[in-house]
Amino acid sequence: MKIAINSSDGRVCPVFGSSRAFLVVDLVDGQVVSRQNYDQIGESVAQQILWLEKNEVDVVICGAIMNSMTEMLRAAGIGVLDRVRGSVDVVLQQYRTQTMI
Repeated sequence: MKIAINSSDGRVCPVFGSSRAFLVVDLVDGQVVSRQNYDQIGESVAQQILWLEKNEVDVVICGAIMNSMTEMLRAAGIGVLDRVRGSVDVVLQQYRTQTMI
């Protein structure tokens, strides 16, 4: 499974699309097999979503997100876990261990 966390300064970005940075993580059986920070993904939200789709991201974790953007992600086959806050490392650990509240 590949997840992408929309990030800003090491934290989950409060509003999807306001930051062009993503932490992209490959998970196998809950274990991190690769982890890469991307700082400048796309000039627009549409370009970001195309990039996420092209790179076979399964789930995006983000803060607030507009319904239209959620629908665009879902139409691309990407799940959305929104209204998430905190450090990307803590959020990643919680996602891996299925302890997100």
